[in-house]
Amino acid sequence: MFPSKETVSCFYCEWTGRRDKLASHSNAHHPGSKVQVGIAPNALSTFWRQKSVPLATDQIEKRTNLNNANEDSPTFDQTQATATSSLTSPVTTTSSFTSPVTTISSFASPVTTPNAPSPFSPSNEHQFQQQLFYMSEQLSNLSTKFDSLLGTKSSISTTKEANEGEEFDVMFNEIKSSDDLYKMKNFEINSQIELMTCLSCSKHKTHAPKQLQSTIKSSFGVFKFIEQDAGYNQTQKFRDLKKSIRFHLSNNLHIWCAREEQKEKEEADDLMRKNEKAGYNIGRIALFCIRTGLGGLKFVETINLIDLCGGTIGNCRHSRYIYDRVRSVMAEEMKLKITEYLVRVDPILQHSVPFGVTFDKVTLLKRSIQTTLLITFVGGVLTPIYLQSPLCKTELSGKELADNCIYAMNSFGLTKKILQQQLSGCAVDGAYIHLNIDKHLSSALEMNSEWLTVSWDCAHLLELAINDVKRQRKFVWIKNFIKLCAALMRKYSYGKQYEILLETAQYLGEDILAPKQFHATRFVSSERRVYETVLRDWRSLHEVQEKEDQLNALSHGDVSTRTRRAHTVSHQGVGDETTFKLDDISSIDFVGKLLGLNDIYSLIVKSSMSIQMVNTFPWEYSYTLEKLKKSLSTYAAEVEKLSNTEQYTGNGRENEELDEVTLTSTYLSLNYNDLLRGEFQGRPVTRKAAEHDLDDPTFYLREKLVDFCQALCTSIDTRFKEAPAIFETMANCLDVAALYQQVVLVKREDVLQYGQSSFQTLLEFTKNNSKHIKIDNILLNDQYLEWKKRCLTELNDKENWNVWTKDDRIATTKVMKSFFTNRDLANGIEQFLHLYSLMVVKIRSEAVCDESWIYCRRIYCRKQFQNAQNRSFALKF
Repeated sequence: MFPSKETVSCFYCEWTGRRDKLASHSNAHHPGSKVQVGIAPNALSTFWRQKSVPLATDQIEKRTNLNNANEDSPTFDQTQATATSSLTSPVTTTSSFTSPVTTISSFASPVTTPNAPSPFSPSNEHQFQQQLFYMSEQLSNLSTKFDSLLGTKSSISTTKEANEGEEFDVMFNEIKSSDDLYKMKNFEINSQIELMTCLSCSKHKTHAPKQLQSTIKSSFGVFKFIEQDAGYNQTQKFRDLKKSIRFHLSNNLHIWCAREEQKEKEEADDLMRKNEKAGYNIGRIALFCIRTGLGGLKFVETINLIDLCGGTIGNCRHSRYIYDRVRSVMAEEMKLKITEYLVRVDPILQHSVPFGVTFDKVTLLKRSIQTTLLITFVGGVLTPIYLQSPLCKTELSGKELADNCIYAMNSFGLTKKILQQQLSGCAVDGAYIHLNIDKHLSSALEMNSEWLTVSWDCAHLLELAINDVKRQRKFVWIKNFIKLCAALMRKYSYGKQYEILLETAQYLGEDILAPKQFHATRFVSSERRVYETVLRDWRSLHEVQEKEDQLNALSHGDVSTRTRRAHTVSHQGVGDETTFKLDDISSIDFVGKLLGLNDIYSLIVKSSMSIQMVNTFPWEYSYTLEKLKKSLSTYAAEVEKLSNTEQYTGNGRENEELDEVTLTSTYLSLNYNDLLRGEFQGRPVTRKAAEHDLDDPTFYLREKLVDFCQALCTSIDTRFKEAPAIFETMANCLDVAALYQQVVLVKREDVLQYGQSSFQTLLEFTKNNSKHIKIDNILLNDQYLEWKKRCLTELNDKENWNVWTKDDRIATTKVMKSFFTNRDLANGIEQFLHLYSLMVVKIRSEAVCDESWIYCRRIYCRKQFQNAQNRSFALKF
C-alpha cells in the first residue's frame, strides 16, 4: 500500500481517513493549527519515553519573575500558609493536576498572579514523563511474567497429571464396598451376570487411532463384578478389582475414549439436534406409558412433568389424542425392526439368527389370550422378544393353539420358510404337553418333531416335584402347617386385627412384613414369602395372640373375630373356619417346622429363580438341579447332626453348660440351642405331649425335615428323567467349563479328543432330523477344533478369566457372548457358531411368559377402561 493512502487519525479530533486528506481536514476544521497525526494506541510507549524539551531563554526569565513575585507577596498566618502551600505547590500537586491559581483564589487572597504557570509547564512535564516511564516499566514486567507463564505449560500439565493421580487415590480409598462402585461415573454394573463395563470405552474403543488399537482386547473395559459387604475387611478379589479399574482409568485408550465422550457431550445443540432430542423424549414418554399401561391423560401429565424438570419436549403441546396415534406408529415400527432383525444376515454367523418360541394361556377380564414370545440372540445374549397376545376363541385343542401361535409369528412377517430354517426349539408348560403341542406345531410347519424340540418348562417341573411330595401320605403335616399359616395370615391381613398387629409391632420395636396369602398357581417363591412373613412377624403375633387368649378366657368366647366368624359360618359352614390358640404358634413343633421350611424353601427358591432365567443354555439347567439336590442332602445331614447335650442332676432340673451347635447359618441351626432352652426370640415356647419324655424336643420335627429333603431329591429325579437326550449330548461337547475341566485341570483328554464323539452325534442328529438346514461335517469338525483352541487360549489370559467366571466356575454364556460379538474371535468359525446357536435356542424355560401377563393385564385393563369411557361419552351426547 502507498504511504499516501495509509489510514490515520487527526490529533485534535476523532476524524480518521487517508494521510493525503489530513491537511485539507486540518485547514477546514482547525485553522491556524499545525497539521499533526494522532497518536496511535500502540505508540504510547514511545510517548512515555520521550525526552524533556530544553527551556528557551525568554521562558527562563518569565519563570524567574514569577518566583520573585511570589516571594514578595504578603503572607497569611501559619495555618493558612501551610494549607495554601500544600495546595499550590507545583511539586505537591503533580499527581492531582490542581491549578495553583484556582486554589489560592479560593482563599480570597488580595494578591493576583499576572501570569499563572500552566500545569503542563516544563517542570511539571518532566515529572509527568517520569511517572509515565515508571508505568511503562511495570507493564513490561507484567508482560515478562505472562511470557514465563506461557512457557511453563509443560510443567502445568505435569502438575495436572499428578493432581489427577491424587484424586484417583482419594476416590479409590473411599471405595470400601461393592455398593460404592455404583457411584462411579461412566460404569455400568450388571450384578446378575457379574459384569462391570466402562461405557465410554465400549462405545468408542473400536474407533480409536491405530497407535492405540494395539492395546485393544476382547475384554478391554469389562471387569468381573465382585460383591463386598460394607463393614468387613476387603477381600483380595475386591482389591484386585479396584487395582484393575485404577489401571484402566490411567490407560491412554480409556483417556482417549473419555475425551471422545466429553466431546459428544459438549457439542452445540443446533435446531435439528433439539428437534431430534425432543422427538426422542416424546417417544420415550409414550413407550413408558405403554409399558406401564397408562392412558392418554397420564401421557400429557408426564410431558408436563418432564418440561418442569427442564427436559426438551419441543414447542408443541401434545394432547392425549395423539397418544393413540403414537402408540400405533410405534407398534408398527417395532414390528418392522423385529422383522428386519430376524430376517437379516448376521455378520458373525453369516446366517439369519435362529430363535426359539414360547407361549402360554392367560385369562384376563374373563377373556383368554395366548402370549407369544421369541427368544433369540441380541448382543450375544439370549433375549425374549414379545410378539403378540391374540385371543383364544376356541376350546382347548392342541391344533388350534398351535395355529394361534403360528398366526402371531406370521403377523411379524415370519413365513413358513423362515420358520423352517430358523425356528429350533420351543418351551411350554404341562397343559400344552398333554395336548401334544409338539406334534401339532411340527405338522403345521412341516418340520420333524425331533428337530423342533418341545421341552417341558423346568420351573413348572420343579413345582410339580414339590407338589408330588406334598401329596404323599407321610407329609400330611405340611398341608396342616400350610393351613395353619394361611389362617394366621388371613386373620391379621385386614381390619381391626391388622391395626392391632401394627400397634403391637410398634410397641415392641419390630419391623414386620405385611401378611401374605398362599397362591396355588404361583411358583415356590410365593409360598416361601408366606413362611418368611410368619417368621418375621412371629414375636408380634405371639404378643397379640397371648392378649387375645387372656381376653377370650375372661369372656368365654372368641371376641376378636366374633363378627367375622359369624359371617363365615353363615356362608361357608362351621367346618370351613379354622380357629387356633396361642399354643398352636408357640409350640416347639410349630417354630421348628417354620425354621426348617424357611431353610429348605430358600434353597429351592434360589434354584427356581436360576432356572427361570432366559440367558441359560439347555444343559445348564441340569447343573442347577444337581446343585439343588446336593444342597438338600447337605442340609439333611446337618439337621441329623444336631443333638441335645442337656443333662439334669440333683434333686431338681438344673441346666448345665450347653454345647453350642452352629453348623451353618441356617435358621434352625442358629436357633437350635434356644429351642432346647424352651424359648424363641425372647419368648417361651412349649412342648407337645409327645415331646415331654424326650431330651431333645426337636427330635421328631428334625426327622420330618430330613425325610422331606430326601423325598424332594427323589421327586426331582423322577420328574426330570424324561428330558430329551440331546441336552446331555450338548453338555458333553459344547460346554466351555467342561472343556477346561477335562483338558486343563484334570488332563483326562486332550483338545483333539474332547467331545469329539458327542459332537459327531450332534452332527448326525442335525443331518437326520433337519430337512431345511444343510451342514458340512468336515468343515464343522475343523472349526470345532479351532473353537476349542481359541477358548483355551482366551482362558489363559487372567483378565478374561476374571470376566468369564461366576462363583469360581466358568460361565459358558459369558464366553460365548464374546464369540458372538467379537469378529476377531469368530473369524473362520462362522459355520460352527451358527450350529452352536441352533442348539442353544432349544430353550427349556417358559417362565418369561408368566411375567409378560402383567404387561398384558395392564393393556387389557386400560382398553376396557377406554371402552367404558367412550360409551359414557356417547350416552352424554
